[in-house]
Amino acid sequence: MDWILPLVAFFAALLTFFSGFGLGTLLMAVLLCYYPAEIAIVITALVHLGSSLLKVLLNRSVRWDIVLRFGVASVLAALLGSELLEILIRDEIQLYSISVVNHTNEVGLVNFIIGLLLMVFAAVEWSYKSKSMYMPLWLGGIISGFFGGFSGHQGALRSVFLVQRIREVPNYIATTAFISLCVDVARVANYSRNDLLASVSFEQVVWCLLAALGGVLLGTFLIKKTTLRLLQNWVAISIFLLGVAMLTGLV
Repeated sequence: MDWILPLVAFFAALLTFFSGFGLGTLLMAVLLCYYPAEIAIVITALVHLGSSLLKVLLNRSVRWDIVLRFGVASVLAALLGSELLEILIRDEIQLYSISVVNHTNEVGLVNFIIGLLLMVFAAVEWSYKSKSMYMPLWLGGIISGFFGGFSGHQGALRSVFLVQRIREVPNYIATTAFISLCVDVARVANYSRNDLLASVSFEQVVWCLLAALGGVLLGTFLIKKTTLRLLQNWVAISIFLLGVAMLTGLV
């Protein structure tokens, strides 16, 4: 069992309190350095599910009207996104190769898409997470849920659609945590049905989850959602460069 990954999960969870980025984005970015994209997505989903469950248990002020209008659409779209991921993995489409100093890097379709999404969502979480986007809640649910199921990137989009719809902080935390939990359950169930869990070490997942929960608890104790702009910039640039590395076959 690799002890580096639980440490990464711990510091990724802790870093969310200082960087403005979500646990899923940070943890998956590091896991991509160790695992193929699809395995990194599944491990992140399992850890994120446990984290979402803890938040739901600690926060009960759910806005059920938002859950019905936004959350249901998110769950259905997450099933579609996770199914699309499985189809792309099964087909194993190679897009292109890049040769550098007598070494050829192959870039498949899944890595290309995930790399591109990393670049896009690094920009979204960095620049637009605190802003709002007004559109029908069901449509916002579909968009955030689809990307949640496909790549795990749901938090930033969900914030963009809901940050101005739920003004009370306890209601916002509880409602987004509940929607996140439902999306996580849906996509993990679909990953399981499509045998994506078969290659995952559950011992590794358990230790990563425990470490992440420890990071959440410590971060809650130390500071309340304070963003250090310099750190946020560094994290955003790092994730963006990781996306570039995936597009060039370096990862």
